[in-house]
Amino acid sequence: MGAADDFAKETVNRLGPSAYLVNFVPSAVFVTLTWALFTSHLLPWAAPLDKVAPGIPSVVQSAKDVTVATLVLLVIVVFLGAVLLRPFQISAVQLLEGYWHDRFGLRLLEPLAVELQIRRLDAAEPWLDLPEFEAKVPSFREVAAAARARYRLDLRAARAVRMCEKYPLDRGWFLPTGLGNILRRGETTAGERYGLNTMVVYSRLYPHLGPSVNSSVANRLDLIDTTCTFTILFAVQSVLALPLVWRVDWWSLVPVGYLLFAGVAYRGARSVAERFNETLYVAFDLHRFDMLKALHRRLPGTPETELVENEELSRFLAQNQAWPTTRRRWHYDHGD
Repeated sequence: MGAADDFAKETVNRLGPSAYLVNFVPSAVFVTLTWALFTSHLLPWAAPLDKVAPGIPSVVQSAKDVTVATLVLLVIVVFLGAVLLRPFQISAVQLLEGYWHDRFGLRLLEPLAVELQIRRLDAAEPWLDLPEFEAKVPSFREVAAAARARYRLDLRAARAVRMCEKYPLDRGWFLPTGLGNILRRGETTAGERYGLNTMVVYSRLYPHLGPSVNSSVANRLDLIDTTCTFTILFAVQSVLALPLVWRVDWWSLVPVGYLLFAGVAYRGARSVAERFNETLYVAFDLHRFDMLKALHRRLPGTPETELVENEELSRFLAQNQAWPTTRRRWHYDHGD
């Protein structure tokens, strides 16, 4: 067991502590499901085993017949898949976020998908402002009916509020997918509440995050990566299992099941993205002054001053050039 333990520890050190969750587990699941598909003898061109029914019995029998060499080969394939997944992890997440402008096939669909997101928001916004309920009816039955109707309207309004909170405030920032819009909401509001450009400033803020906030950010980013990977994984498995449709039996539902799993994984990614936005807000709430101290900036005395100075600081960092002499004079604090 000592050699196996050393191998596992070295793998963690080389791939990174989060590699098992983000890369290794999806790779192991993909290889296992693919192996099970091709050893089930359910595919139309597969010859059935003698005295073994196709499907689960065939997979079980194939597992019993696996040799050490085959098992080692499968493990190697899993680790190779985990390593090869890492360079494409960001691309996988961006694909589900809706960054389609550099992908020719999806680029043609991007305007239509963005328009669909806009219409979903337009359908929700009228429910945000509902008139106050006034019971001016004579009978108890009519009062109860009116109360039930109002309750349904309140539920619809609450759903509309949750829907609107999943979109950027500026429609020019809309992306073609729900996941992308949720993350874009956090990326355009977390620091902007204080006059800071979130995307520009976050790299300066990150080194000053407390251990709990830093751990929460890392864990939720890993979960987003993992759920996005599983979304694509199950979608690919659905394509691989399409030949089962020609069986016209219960096994023909396997591709549909994989699509359902992909949908569940995608909804999980959206849920984690909402929690990530909350953590991003907390990071700016608690540590923006730590960042200013590290920049030797004088801390603002009022919210109004903070807003003005942070906006100018964001513009300066975004420009990536020398500070213009026509700008207002800054005051530094070097702790003297």
